[in-house]
This record gives sequence, C-alpha cells and structure tokens, in this order.
Amino acid sequence: WDVGQGAQDDGVGTVLALEAAATLKRLGLQPRRTVRVVLYTNEENGLRGGQAYAKAHAAELVRHIAAFETDSGNGPIQGFSLDLRGEQRSRPTGAAAPTEPRALVGLAHLQSHGPLLAPFGPLKLDFGGSGADVGALVALGVPGVGVGHDHSHYWDVHHTHADTLDKVDSKVLATNSALLTTLVWAVAEAPEPLVPGR
Repeated sequence: WDVGQGAQDDGVGTVLALEAAATLKRLGLQPRRTVRVVLYTNEENGLRGGQAYAKAHAAELVRHIAAFETDSGNGPIQGFSLDLRGEQRSRPTGAAAPTEPRALVGLAHLQSHGPLLAPFGPLKLDFGGSGADVGALVALGVPGVGVGHDHSHYWDVHHTHADTLDKVDSKVLATNSALLTTLVWAVAEAPEPLVPGR
C-alpha cells in the first residue's frame, strides 16, 4: 500500500492464503479438487487484477467451485459468507436473502461444515458478500466465499502509516490460518461442489 507496510491490507490475507495451501501440502492432504492461491493486484485502482484473472481463465471458470477472499485484516474470523451474485442478477438490490433452490442448497452445504469448524468457536455461516477481488468471478457465476473478520481495530490502521507488522497478533493469525485452512479443505474435499451444478 502507498503508506505503512500493508500488514493488515493485505499482508495478512496474503499470508492466510499461502499458508492454507502450504499447510495442506505439509500435512500430505490432497483434496479431490485443486486449491489454487491467487494474489490479486490493483484492487484500489480499478480491480484490474481480479478482472484479468477472470478474463485469462474464462474457459475454465465452470470448474471453479468457489472463490475465497480474505482482505480485511487480522481480526478473529467471525464467520464465512456465501455470495451468489452471478446466480441472482434479477434480485433487486437490498432484497431479502436468496430463495433460489441452488442458493439454498449452497448455503446448506456451507453450513454443513459447521461441526468441523466448531472447535474455533461460534461462527456465522450465511449469505453475504465475498470480496472485491473475486467480484469478477462471482459475477460470472463462481460462488464467492467471504471471510468475515472482526473489524474492531482494522479501520484504526487501514491505509495509514500505522498499518505495520507490529499490529498483527500472531496468535490470532495462527488461529485464522487454521480456521481458513479447515474450511478450504472441507469445500475442496467434499463429494459435491459447494453449489449444485458447479
């Protein structure tokens, strides 16, 4: 980022994504679906990284079963949200939660992993946004999964000189890493894709 070190935005997200893949590899776990780590660039200046990825991989997006994004600091993860904007273009902005059968099955699938995530404490698993960088994928029908961090102190440092490594709590980072890795594994290993037809 222009100022600070970019530790919260988005050094933490980068580390969480890389560590999820590294942990699966270290443990010798090979899920039935490929886990791909993408480090997007240029979010704040036009989302060009996310758009370029969607364009470069357009032919294979039908095989993308989910696009996770973690880009909101190092607060403890409080939940995960399922974003199916591509499935619901006709739904008016601000309308109630989706009721399409595929969306409800997708949410039930996400929530089915709740017991696996229970050791991390109570988590919200519901519909919601996923993130700016994966937005181009979600608009094309790839289910987005947003990582909901506690933002209590994120905005204190976001895009400021104070966004430095000393603000990152290593214990929270380790817990968030384990939690994200667990859900990524569960979604990649599940017999059925997150949303039917993917």
